[in-house]
Amino acid sequence: MQYRRLGRTGLMVSAIGYGTCQLRMVPVERAVETLVTGFDLGVNIVHTAPDYAGAHDIVAEAIRQSRRDVCVCSNGWGTIEFFEHLFEETRRQFGKPGHSGTKQLEMFGIASVIARY
Repeated sequence: MQYRRLGRTGLMVSAIGYGTCQLRMVPVERAVETLVTGFDLGVNIVHTAPDYAGAHDIVAEAIRQSRRDVCVCSNGWGTIEFFEHLFEETRRQFGKPGHSGTKQLEMFGIASVIARY
């Protein structure tokens, strides 16, 4: 597997990554098995989102089974309050211990913020 530095983050990620939007199209066991196989072959970056119909749980299970260090990229949307909820939920599930001992995310994106006027 080839690895590349991701932007200015210093993260070294595989040249091939997973997107998980379509995981809902296959049985859960097959989805987990597919991810685990890729992780075992060196894939170490995966994108998921809370609205991908259970993909967060599938990714978490695949990481647990593979025991590999995987960079999980996720994103949120909605009002600031809902966005914060998605961020905290993603951090709880995929965060890694930071310098302070608090779980930190390597990446989290903003799909869109709905402003209230």
